[in-house]
Amino acid sequence: AVYPNYIFLADYIGSDFTDVLNIENSGFAKTVNLYSDGASWRAMDEENYDWATGTWYEDPRDWTKVSREVLAFYLDPRSSIDINDVGRLYQFVIQSYDEKAQTKEILLDEISGTFLEKTYEYDKEDEVDKKFKGSYADVIMEAAKQSGVSPYVIAATILQEQGAGGTSPLITGDYKGLEDYYNFFNFAAAGQDVIGNGLRYAKEHEWDSVADSIIEGAKRYGEGYIRNNQDTYYYKDFNVINKVYWHQYASAVYDQVSSGYTLGKALKADPDAPLVFRIPVYDNMPPAPAPRPEENA
Repeated sequence: AVYPNYIFLADYIGSDFTDVLNIENSGFAKTVNLYSDGASWRAMDEENYDWATGTWYEDPRDWTKVSREVLAFYLDPRSSIDINDVGRLYQFVIQSYDEKAQTKEILLDEISGTFLEKTYEYDKEDEVDKKFKGSYADVIMEAAKQSGVSPYVIAATILQEQGAGGTSPLITGDYKGLEDYYNFFNFAAAGQDVIGNGLRYAKEHEWDSVADSIIEGAKRYGEGYIRNNQDTYYYKDFNVINKVYWHQYASAVYDQVSSGYTLGKALKADPDAPLVFRIPVYDNMPPAPAPRPEENA
C-alpha cells in the first residue's frame, strides 16, 4: 500500500534451509570484524577459537568466523522483510537494467548531495570521456545500457566503495606514478598496497578516464554477477540461487545489508519508483524467522 509500484517475487530455490545454513557455516566463509562487532557474534568452535588462550583465530584483515546463530539471522530472508529497514529490504532488489523503468531523474535524486551529482574535469582528448562532458549521471546511465546493470545499483556501488565525498586516490587521477588511471569499483584494491594495486589493475585494463573506469567496471560487475543470476545483493553474498557457494562477493556476513542500505536510503525517498524484489524461499524453513542475537562486547 505504501509502495504500489513495488513487485515482490517469491523465489523458490529448491534447497533446504538447514542444509544451506550448514554449508555457509562450514569453513571460514562468513565473518565478523574483531574490532567493530561484539564478541558474542563470533564462532567459538575449535576451528575458530583457542580455548587455552581465550583468543579467536583470524584472517589477515582482522576478521573471524561468524557464529551460527548470527549467520542464520542474515541468511533467513524473513528476518529482513521490513519496509522500515531499507538495508534489509533493499538487499533483495533486482539489479538488472530496465530502460523503461529506470530513469536519469530518479538517479539524480539518488546521488543528490554526493560527489556524483557534480561534474568532473574530463579529458577533452578522450573519445569516450568527452562525450559526457563531465556528467557522472550521464556516464552512469550509459554504463547501465552497456552493462545491463541498473544505474541505481552502479551509483550505489560507487558510493559504497568511494564514499559520498569521492576523494580516494583511486578515482582522483593524481596518484604519483599512476596518474590518469581510475578504479571506481575498487577492483583488486587489496593487500599491502591497496591504492597501488587498484590503480595498477586500472592501468592493465586501460581505464585512463573516468568514463572508461565506470563503464568498463560496470560491465565487469554485470558479467561476474548479474549474468550469473546473482542479480540481488543477497544472491551476490549468498550464492544459493546457483548452489555454488564459493562464488560469493564478500565474506562479511552483513555485506548485503550494508549495500542494500546505500541503495535503499536513496530509492525509498521516491515511492513511485518501480522496483522488483526477489525473495528467496527455502524448503523446510523453521516455523519462525531467525531472531537477531544480542551483540555483547
